[in-house]
Amino acid sequence: MGIKMLFLTAGLLLVPVAAYPGQTAEILLDECQGGALKDEASPMRLVCAGYLIGMLDAASLFFQLNPTARLFCPPDGGSARQAMLVFKQYMDKHPEQLHLPASIIAMQSLKDAFPCVPE
Repeated sequence: MGIKMLFLTAGLLLVPVAAYPGQTAEILLDECQGGALKDEASPMRLVCAGYLIGMLDAASLFFQLNPTARLFCPPDGGSARQAMLVFKQYMDKHPEQLHLPASIIAMQSLKDAFPCVPE
């Protein structure tokens, strides 16, 4: 049963890549910023929030199944808005990574912002 759950979880972590085969960090950043008009109320921001929430939820499930494999440790009460700000700040510092897959860069931004401190 344990190995089946591991493969199921691994498959779930790949869903964002399969759903957005061309999703780059640049595309996700544009969505997080509200599209071409940089509109804070843009529905594009909901796409970004949904993407990051999905990533956080999948990572949370994976970490619950395998606590030693934690890649990042977000604070209690973290929000989609916080994840969006973390991602945007990371991209401001690393524009050379805009062409890379959004899933990899979003995960790296969360790892940088919320490192796990050994207990």
